[in-house]
Amino acid sequence: MSNDDLKKLGLYSLREGWIVVHSRNKEVNQKV
Repeated sequence: MSNDDLKKLGLYSLREGWIVVHSRNKEVNQKV
């Protein structure tokens, strides 16, 4: 694995994490 590949993986996992947090926030907002 090259540094570029690792960077892409890091960015991808960061984005995935944001999507998870975002969708959870939406669910919470809908419950209120």
